Amino acid sequence: MDIPVRVAARGQSGRKRVLFLVDTPARRYRYQLLMNLIPAWEATEVAGGSDPRDGSVVELRVTTRRLDGRGMEPPREISSAGPVRAQFIGRPENRIYASGLSETSRLVRVAKEARPEGSYRAVIRFAWGEGVERLYSLAWEVAPAVKASPAGFTLRRDQLSENHSLLLSSTDDVRFKVVALRSDSPVAFAIEPEGEARRHTLQFKILPEHESPGSRKGGGVVDLVIETDHPRQPSVVVNILTLPEREDP
Repeated sequence: MDIPVRVAARGQSGRKRVLFLVDTPARRYRYQLLMNLIPAWEATEVAGGSDPRDGSVVELRVTTRRLDGRGMEPPREISSAGPVRAQFIGRPENRIYASGLSETSRLVRVAKEARPEGSYRAVIRFAWGEGVERLYSLAWEVAPAVKASPAGFTLRRDQLSENHSLLLSSTDDVRFKVVALRSDSPVAFAIEPEGEARRHTLQFKILPEHESPGSRKGGGVVDLVIETDHPRQPSVVVNILTLPEREDP
């Protein structure tokens, strides 16, 4: 007896197990069906297809499959929503397996627009016409090209004149120089190394003989503006929060 089995995959893929029952006048039969679900379409990021410097370009591979007249043809249109530009590149690649499964893949180039630091999302839309479409979501974070660690300080007034240090690191592996340091308060500082490097150690202290907004009795903030020759980040700002002095009871 032939028993047709129709599986509603609903976007699932991979190895699955289906349990089903068959009732007959004599008895009930319990069957287990093992299957490997292959999606009719999928979009995956190509390993090594991103821009190694800052990830501003990502490559996707869009694959569609058909078997016995079922499945999906390659998408006809591509569009995007968000700070990206998406376009097909190259020609489709076709492959037919011994099982009769036909597979077509095509590369997509996604260029991210330049954005300041922050988190971003975009959606790539693939369309087949007659209202059929599929969406692929991208999420990424734009990190500073030069990162200060720590990003800020909280100090008592009597600690301002002590020596403090921070590390400046290139997050995109670009060598850079520290060319100057500016502040509302006079600051003594030293940079190591002085030439181009991916990492610099900066030692500084606020000169105690000068009154500043950050060294008043009530506390305040001193901004250290570190100027660099990095092409993507000409300056880094480090905040120094000074705590107000305690008043004697």
